[in-house]
Amino acid sequence: MPSPAAIVTGAASGIGQHIALELARNGYDLILWDIDQTGLDETKRLLPPNGHKSLIQVVDVSQSKQVQEAAEKARSQGFAVRAVVAAAGIFRPDSLHSPDHEACRDMMAVNVDGFYHTLQAWTADLVAGGAASAAVIIGSTESNRGGASLNSYCRSKAVVLGISRCAAMELGPLGVRVNTVLPGTIQTPMYAAGDSRPELAEIANALEARTPLRRVGKPEEVAKVVNFLLSSDASYMTGAEVVVDGGLTV
Repeated sequence: MPSPAAIVTGAASGIGQHIALELARNGYDLILWDIDQTGLDETKRLLPPNGHKSLIQVVDVSQSKQVQEAAEKARSQGFAVRAVVAAAGIFRPDSLHSPDHEACRDMMAVNVDGFYHTLQAWTADLVAGGAASAAVIIGSTESNRGGASLNSYCRSKAVVLGISRCAAMELGPLGVRVNTVLPGTIQTPMYAAGDSRPELAEIANALEARTPLRRVGKPEEVAKVVNFLLSSDASYMTGAEVVVDGGLTV
């Protein structure tokens, strides 16, 4: 019998990369998606040599056709997907004073459409696995709150949370669990510390100052929560919104 496989989007860096490494350590075969071939190659190089299979695929999750074709290719190679982790996301600031319509379209395409395309492509596989299957969606603390100069990002992450709740209600009777992880300020390539744009540096400094633990989170700290939610230890959790933010939203 093949090992259970997990599909991880946004796996070339940051939270997605660390989720892939954590799941590999816990026995999953892996399908890794991103638009960054070099980053995917690095993630695969970092995987533990434990004999489990891995497949890297350059996929733009905002494109439904690419997602469907990549899923079919992975199935044809014998991957039995029982875990879906939608971690692909982008961040670009915009505000009422300086609207960026292109940035808004990009964030909605990747953060919302990309997550929806991914979950839809693998729903039948999750249902086939029943209670052995689960999905985790990476949202944000901004899914539930607002932030200056974060209009479109907050909008995209709020929509993600709504779709996740609907998926949990739809798939729950079929045995499939769907939970959302809401990271706070995490040290990833999207993190604004040191960015030359003053508005991003201001946001980053303010977030750190408001965080009770007074530090930025590590992507591996998010990855461990994701692994728990996919595991049988979280067998009675679905529709949950698990905050990993150092107390930022307390």
